Amino acid sequence: MKRNYMKKIICVIGHSGAGKDSVIKGITGFKRVPRMTTRKPRPGEIEGVHYRFVSPEYLESLAEKGELVYVHRHAGHLYGIEKRKIKELLSSEGNFLIVTTTQEALEIARMAPDQVKIIYIKAPSVNVIEERLRKRGDPEIEIEKQIKSIENNLATIEALPKEDKKRLNS
Repeated sequence: MKRNYMKKIICVIGHSGAGKDSVIKGITGFKRVPRMTTRKPRPGEIEGVHYRFVSPEYLESLAEKGELVYVHRHAGHLYGIEKRKIKELLSSEGNFLIVTTTQEALEIARMAPDQVKIIYIKAPSVNVIEERLRKRGDPEIEIEKQIKSIENNLATIEALPKEDKKRLNS
C-alpha cells in the first residue's frame, strides 16, 4: 500500500523578518491563503495575496462571534483567519499555504491533525532579523517591539506541550 505524506495545509510560522516569504516563494503546488489584518499594507503587499486588509471593527466583530481560529494582537493591530475558511480549504481540491502565528497554526492543526503541517522558520540571529526589518522599511518603534517579541515567541515554543512540539517541522 502506498502512503501519501502530502499535507492539505502547510502553516508557515516564524518571527517577523525570519524569511517566511522568501522560503514560501520556493514552495510549489500550494496556493497561498491570506489571513486578515487591520494594519495598512506594506510596500509590495497585495490585497488578497499577502493579506486581506480589513477594518478593526470587522475583525473584532468576527472575534466576538467566535468565528476566528485565533485572534492575534500585535503592534496595535489584529490578525486572524476564519474557521469557516479553514473548513472550506479542508474540503476543497488542492493544497494550501498559510503564513501565520505559532498559536494560530496549532489551532488550525487541531482542527485536522492529519491534514496540517507546521513549518517553523528561524532566522540565523536577532541581528539578521533587525537588519531585514530595517531594509523592509519598518518604523524603528516596530523594530524594537519585534525584537522584544522574539524572546516571548521562543519562550512560547519552548513551553509548548510535547504533542504540539512534535507538530513543528515534523
